[in-house]
Amino acid sequence: MFLIFCGIGFLLCQPFVISAARRDSWRMTACPSQEVNCEKRDKEMKNFIASHVPHDLEHNGDAPFDKHLMGLRGVIRKWGADREMEDAAALHSIYGTQGFSGFKLSVSQRDVVRDFIGARAERLVWMFCMIDRKSFDDGLYLGFDDRESFEFVSREELGRFPIRMTSKEYLDFVELNLADWLEQVEGAASKENKGYGWEVGHAWSFRRKAYRQMLEVLLTQGPVANRNRLQIARQMYEDVYSMESDSTKHMHQVETPPLTQAAIEAREALLSAAMCQSENVAEVEVSASGV
Repeated sequence: MFLIFCGIGFLLCQPFVISAARRDSWRMTACPSQEVNCEKRDKEMKNFIASHVPHDLEHNGDAPFDKHLMGLRGVIRKWGADREMEDAAALHSIYGTQGFSGFKLSVSQRDVVRDFIGARAERLVWMFCMIDRKSFDDGLYLGFDDRESFEFVSREELGRFPIRMTSKEYLDFVELNLADWLEQVEGAASKENKGYGWEVGHAWSFRRKAYRQMLEVLLTQGPVANRNRLQIARQMYEDVYSMESDSTKHMHQVETPPLTQAAIEAREALLSAAMCQSENVAEVEVSASGV
């Protein structure tokens, strides 16, 4: 029980106790009874994380980075995904991402990760870490239909190289992205974040429309069995966002700001290139007019 000042006097409240209970209900930390080697795999995963990730490393949410990794694994398990997806969830940002650079394992060690979780799971992890989020978010509105592949680009500081996904990888990737944010947004909204320019509560606004569209994709695209399985994602989405205050529901932060010096310099270089192109076009137009 916590004592807080509510403007008209002191009231006894239990906001964080309630939130903790809700978060626990979103995750399946226990192993399904039919999964014989599940507990062994969980222990192996925890040992791998402990040997490669600093303990109690601060993260965007309210839990340390290593706890977030296992928390996301629990969400994906709760949603009924397969073990490869669980493994990808547990290491989803191991190489560093556009939105989290507090720790990263060198991509030169991809073989180590691949040997541990397999090629499919490691590729999902690699794409999660490399991708430019705006590129991915924009693609959410292009439709699924009978497309066999999807193409996005890497983040600016990595050179915007193409990242291609099969339709199966795309749906897995959408699921991983949505689960990742739902696992942490409540905690992220409980504090300021200077890198993102957030005051308390502002995290709710981050990529708001994109996350809603991710849910729409999961519930309407791909195999029927997969869509049925992911009805639980809708329940979690509604439960999580029901806790947002009315004071931030009008806000929408579309893009991830550049968080590292390399990202800042890459953004500035792209903007300067765009400026040069505009100047060249203007010069051509002037020459064509004979002025």
